[in-house]
Amino acid sequence: MLDNVIEVKNVSKTYKSGLLHPHLIKAVDGINFDIKKGEIFGLLGPNGAGKTTTVKMIAGLIKPTSGEILVNGQTSVRSKTYMDLIGSVLEGNRNIFWNMSPIENLYYFGRLRDVKETYIKSRAYELISEFDLIEKKDESVGKLSRGMQQKVALCCALISDPPVLLVDEPTLGLDVQSTKKIKSMLLNMAHEREKSILLTTHDMRLASEISDRIGIINKGKLIKIGTFEELKQLFSSSEYKITIPVQDKTFKEELSNLIPEDAFSDNENGELSIVMNFNVFYDKFSSVVDIMKRYHVIFQSIEKKEYNLEEIFLKLIEEGENEISKNALR
Repeated sequence: MLDNVIEVKNVSKTYKSGLLHPHLIKAVDGINFDIKKGEIFGLLGPNGAGKTTTVKMIAGLIKPTSGEILVNGQTSVRSKTYMDLIGSVLEGNRNIFWNMSPIENLYYFGRLRDVKETYIKSRAYELISEFDLIEKKDESVGKLSRGMQQKVALCCALISDPPVLLVDEPTLGLDVQSTKKIKSMLLNMAHEREKSILLTTHDMRLASEISDRIGIINKGKLIKIGTFEELKQLFSSSEYKITIPVQDKTFKEELSNLIPEDAFSDNENGELSIVMNFNVFYDKFSSVVDIMKRYHVIFQSIEKKEYNLEEIFLKLIEEGENEISKNALR
């Protein structure tokens, strides 16, 4: 797990847009990251952030405007040697043929990768058995469920046993059972078979559960990279959550004179939660206690705020937007 299998070095991608008034759009803006052997790297961002463009550049489908991408030391994204190192599962299963059966798809993509016929046969049946597709191996892919189609796409990406797997939205539209199966397969491929996996997803729970590291991208810029625990520490160590019983309107109005309104939230248990930065908490705490004494209110709990990945993601995106706005005003 020490070797960098994928290296993305100061990569940018610029497109021309508009017929009447052509202008340049920077879809990816000078990003840098690496993925180690046996590592799952989750790339998260809102729609239009640059995730799919990044995946396509690594896959060799489009060429970077500037910068360099290396996979196992290979730098030529147009060479067959480079392409053979990578298996891709694109969003919506666009890397398989729906009018062909799973076994036909596997033979087609195996031959496309110059895999020996004898190996294709044994490898295809091995994958189909592992992914529970034996009973559907001769059925048209277009007639299969979304979950089964996703499994076929993964099989096709793995037919040549590449060291790198690029997976774009693997659980989109899948039921809970299929999502659990895909999650288990990705973990097995990374940690047991030591494949390097780049995962893009809007499923924050999946990303937090299986990613060894996570990168947050927005408007083409990579905002932050770290493990889930490292990202949590960006906020959890500096904010406190106070929970108190909901009181009358006057009580809340008095509190709001001390604390910003957006720090308040009512939870489903009929309690009021206040999330405050440590500095605010420290400065205002005695005043909050005085108000509570007057209304004979007691704390339900005081604890450090623990953020889930979705909350961390939204905070980082918001901070990035604010920074972009500040720079635009300078």
